[in-house]
Amino acid sequence: MKKILFFSLFLIGINSYGQYMYPVKVGNCKINRFCLDCGDTLAGYDQKAFDKLKQELNKDLDLKQLNGRIGFQVLVDPDKTGCVISHTDESNHTITKKIIEKLNKFKDWMPSITDGKKELKTSINIVFDIQNNTISGGIERVDFDEFEKSFNHPIKPKVLNKTYQYKNKSLSNYTISIWDTKNSNLIDNDIMRVTIDKSGLLWVISDFELLTFNGKDFEEIQYNDPFNDDESGYSNILIDVNNVVWIYGNNQLYSIKDHIWQKHNTGLSKETYIITMSENPISKEIFISSPEGVVIYKNQKWDLINQNTVKELPSTDIFLTQRDSNHRLWIGTSKGTIIMDKHNKPIFPDLLPSIIKKKTITNIAEDKDGNLFLSLYDFKKKKKRQQYTDFIIYHTDGNYTKFTLENSGIATNTSLTKVLYDKEDDILWIATFNAGLIRYDLNKNSWENYHSENSMLPTSKITDMTFDKNYNLYLATNQGLVKLEKK
Repeated sequence: MKKILFFSLFLIGINSYGQYMYPVKVGNCKINRFCLDCGDTLAGYDQKAFDKLKQELNKDLDLKQLNGRIGFQVLVDPDKTGCVISHTDESNHTITKKIIEKLNKFKDWMPSITDGKKELKTSINIVFDIQNNTISGGIERVDFDEFEKSFNHPIKPKVLNKTYQYKNKSLSNYTISIWDTKNSNLIDNDIMRVTIDKSGLLWVISDFELLTFNGKDFEEIQYNDPFNDDESGYSNILIDVNNVVWIYGNNQLYSIKDHIWQKHNTGLSKETYIITMSENPISKEIFISSPEGVVIYKNQKWDLINQNTVKELPSTDIFLTQRDSNHRLWIGTSKGTIIMDKHNKPIFPDLLPSIIKKKTITNIAEDKDGNLFLSLYDFKKKKKRQQYTDFIIYHTDGNYTKFTLENSGIATNTSLTKVLYDKEDDILWIATFNAGLIRYDLNKNSWENYHSENSMLPTSKITDMTFDKNYNLYLATNQGLVKLEKK
């Protein structure tokens, strides 16, 4: 299976799976969907042209007193152009910048080919050695076994809130269970998605494979689509109110009902991909958000919302879509958020505070009183070192309360991956990419933070979570499947 990686809005670290090979990121490339060193014929370059590039580098660069090795991750396009998206030089030396400029101007990259067709984009690694005032090197192929091992380790917590005193008194009210490659038949610890059906059967995506879990054993679900030879794997899953399983995989949307698979034509192009899937159980709508807009499934019909159909939409690049209990449709785009009425007509934007309309909703949860918990990200504001997420309560009266590291116990303001509300105990749960699990008791206005260094959680990286019917919590982590069960 070729490794397909998704970017666009995932650049913020939301549900990110190590798309960058190297630690220093370069932000001047147009990145969306690409595969990692894949193809029947692997991507590369015209050797004579690349030798000429190295000759020019040796002629133009002052390499005196420089020794070492620099790696560059290059995205190769079908049109033979390329763009550097990451590298290894954390000093960002002038020499490195000049090499990047040269690689980006190089026009003789050779795209990868699968089944006779050029891949959309392919990531390859170019490694240069600098010794004796000379630069040499070329492609270094990805060792996929080592690449996957590099992510299979516990993530230490990165708690940014240094003032709140976490007492974690409620932790003893939960039993924590873990299923991983050591104590179960799970093949890979990297759980990307988790959800649960009405029978209590868990559905998970692990290393782009679709699995079910009955509480004891994992079982791989395989489906052979005779009309689809894409093998990029599964990346998104949703189970709706009718217990229909919706799966996005192999660049195709499927549904499973009573063990019968059905392929869906949403109207989106084959060149795009699905970012998030969500539903409203009351209106029985399925929302499929993508860089080409959002498609809404209702009454066996697909309707597309983009800037052609709704001119007020800030952007067609949509991260999240959800309808609240007041029938308002919230659409988070890369250039801001818009709300629409029950007929999908835009509501006057002045009704929204600027913190919402100018930013992108990346998570939304609603409490029993109709207050909305929103995580918001500003894609238009570029930060060199850190990208921050706002977290607010949007009250029913139209006002909002913003939680910060200074006025609350929220453990981090980066990479909030999922927000869920437990209406039984009036508890808000926030999963994070590197700070573990946050528990907010709305009645007591108290915060708790569980991670790999203060609890039995095996890691501090949580990519997804879901409730069972008793509001026990299942976590998708990079160290297996975790359950927090109420005692």
